[in-house]
Parts: sequence; structure tokens; C-alpha cells
Amino acid sequence: MEDHLEALMANPQQVLRQMQRTFHGQNCPAVAAAVHRYLQTGESRQAADNLGGGFICTNPLYTRNEFAGYVSTISSGAVGNCAVIGTHDGRPSHYFNMVKLDAGVYFVDAFTSSPIFSQQESGLVSGYGRFEFFRDFSCHRST
Repeated sequence: MEDHLEALMANPQQVLRQMQRTFHGQNCPAVAAAVHRYLQTGESRQAADNLGGGFICTNPLYTRNEFAGYVSTISSGAVGNCAVIGTHDGRPSHYFNMVKLDAGVYFVDAFTSSPIFSQQESGLVSGYGRFEFFRDFSCHRST
């Protein structure tokens, strides 16, 4: 396993806090983009504070029943296989990450004050009906 993924496994709170920042508003997609960049490249930097506009749903939406199938796709890939998940329908939309590590698939949310690094997705996806999955993700706002 690559060094940055080993560091994440060894001390997820310390690694994920490096990507947090104080925003001028809700900005979980920017944090998810920072975590995604870290998972793919090992580059650790604070999330960008993008202001204005709203996020556009551009990928196909999957139902709650289809969610497990997508998790299985990530799980069957190589270590480091990752995606960003966008939630829709229900509570306000939220974005977080999913990554395959040696021990299995982990769900990662560095937007929360105490970052989440867990093999249990239930707290992140409960209350939502549709999901958007990104294999490549960068934070873009519409204006």
C-alpha cells in the first residue's frame, strides 16, 4: 500500500484535519475534492473556499438499493480505488469519499468537525434516496 494511504490508516484524524478549513458557508464538496486529491496523489492541502453559486448534478443518480452495488465495484478494485459520493433527496445534499484500503472499503467525511473514517456507511447515507458517484472529482460551482 502506498505511504499516504498507510498514513491515513495509521492516523485518519490527523491526516483528514489537514484538509479542513473554516468556510464562508457550507462547502462539503470542496472538502471531498481535497480528500479525493489526497487519496489519488498523496497531496495534502486545505480545501478551497469556493464562494457563490450552487453545485450541479452531472452524473447518473443511483437509488439506495443500487448503492451496495457501487460499493462492491470499489471493493473489487485495487487498493486506493476511490470515489466521491454525492447524496440527493432527503436532507440537504452532502458529499463524502469512499476508498478501498487493505482492510476493506472505508467511508471518509472530513467535512465534519471530527472527521469520519469508518467501514460503516449508514450514518452518512441514511435519509437519502439518490446518490451520485464520481471517479474523477473536482469542485466546480455554477453561477
